[in-house]
Parts: sequence; C-alpha cells; structure tokens
Amino acid sequence: MSSFTNRPGTSVLMGIFLACVLTTLVFSNSTALADTKPRIGNEVPTLVETIYNFEEYVRPKYRVYADTYYNIEEEELRTEFASEVSVKDFTVGLYPLVNFDEKEMEELKFEVKYYMELNSFTVKPYGEMAWDEDLEHSESTLGFKVSKTF
Repeated sequence: MSSFTNRPGTSVLMGIFLACVLTTLVFSNSTALADTKPRIGNEVPTLVETIYNFEEYVRPKYRVYADTYYNIEEEELRTEFASEVSVKDFTVGLYPLVNFDEKEMEELKFEVKYYMELNSFTVKPYGEMAWDEDLEHSESTLGFKVSKTF
C-alpha cells in the first residue's frame, strides 16, 4: 500500500477524484441530505436514510464493457476493459489494457469526464492519467471534445 501512495501522480489522481466529488455536491441543487419522507416530530435522519436519500438523488449509473481488437501490424490481440461510474454529468472510469499474446497488462488509465450541452453543441472536457505495466506513471492528459448535433 505504501509503495502505491509514494508513486508519482498519486496525489494528482486523488485530487482529481476529490474535485469531482466536491463539484458534484456543490453544484447539485440538492436537499439530498434532508429526509424526504414525512416524519412525526423533529427526528434527525439516520446515516442509512441519509445515504439512501443521497443515492436516490444522484442516481449513479455503473457501466462495464470490453473492447477487443487484433492489431494486424503487430499481430497482437488486446482488450481494453472498462469500469465507469456516472453521476449527473460526471463520469469516472478505470481502463486496463490487456495484451493476451504477452499475457500482461500493458496500460492502466484513469479518466474523469464532464458532459455539457450548449445549444446544439456538446462539450466534453476530460482529464486522464496513465500508468504502464509496472504501474509507473507514463502520462497525464487534459483535453476536450466538441460535437454538434444536426
């Protein structure tokens, strides 16, 4: 555990995660921490009720998938697995890339995305961090994608 926390980029990764959580809580018009069911008296909601109400408000969506492809030039079979959690317009994903010919994980990516609709345009800013097969930080990327619906 201590070897992971001392790796370069770990503090940035934790910062991105905490920023996503805090932004979701700050910009949501929520009374999710208040009890939504009528109650008798001025009883404070229990922790279980608070978590239930918060989950009902944000309605997280979980998605897993795999993208398998064969690289003709390199003659290698690879699969990128994905595990994503979406809350409102934020998506956080973990993407390991597995090389079946060499029987190893080639890359691990962590990505945070946000979706904004502006008129008929969709803007998707994102941040991404990648590690190689030895879990050495290899690159960090910030970018945005723009698309238009006709």
